[in-house]
Amino acid sequence: MRNPIVLARKALQIPRQAVVYADWVIVPSVKAPFADLGILQRVRVRFNSRRDLFSRAYRNASWGSQESGSGTGSELRATEVVRANLPVLLARYNIGVLLDAPCGDWNWMQHVDLSDVKYIGADVVPEVVKLNQQKHEDSNTSFFVADLTSDPLPHADAILCRDCFIHMSYQDISAMLSNFRRSGATWLLASTYPDAKKNRNQFTGRKWRPLNMQLPPFNFPLPVEMLSDNDDINPTQLAVWRLEDLPEFKSRL
Repeated sequence: MRNPIVLARKALQIPRQAVVYADWVIVPSVKAPFADLGILQRVRVRFNSRRDLFSRAYRNASWGSQESGSGTGSELRATEVVRANLPVLLARYNIGVLLDAPCGDWNWMQHVDLSDVKYIGADVVPEVVKLNQQKHEDSNTSFFVADLTSDPLPHADAILCRDCFIHMSYQDISAMLSNFRRSGATWLLASTYPDAKKNRNQFTGRKWRPLNMQLPPFNFPLPVEMLSDNDDINPTQLAVWRLEDLPEFKSRL
């Protein structure tokens, strides 16, 4: 079987002196446009899976929080508004089953009143899911391991995807949205940065950037509703859309 890194170098005319690392590719000179780097994303995931990338981020506390392995955005001080208002929002849209994807380490969600909702948490990091199961699972709350780009997802009335797209490549966001649609969910609750003037692509991993989901390449319509999120830690909005209203987009990265 031919080495995929060699194939990627040939396809993109990447010089031999380019260095391929676990989390990125250092390329002195690439003749192909950045949009054509999808093959490098596929190579990278093959040698360093999403599970490996995010498991390493948790083990190394890469997001800089002493309180939560999921990062400062999952600390209690950053989630005061969303914790208070999420139950009201779920009731307003008659959400009986909520899929939280990804669920992270449940640092803040354990303080949300979910008594009227069946909760299902999905995450790509097995160690995080195992701890959640041990600490929080009951007859109304369950957790499972899933790669959100490809693994089958249970049916839910709504999918909560908070602070996730910002870590993902356009290619992976496209795959996630397709997978969300296949689940049959009606609503998507996702983070967006309305003040961002332009989106940029990146490889999937621990690093993040703000994304305005109403701008290209996503071109989401106006949200049905938006809820202030992250307080002053990293001000953003948790927006509500009908999944059927979201345009499909394809990206090679």
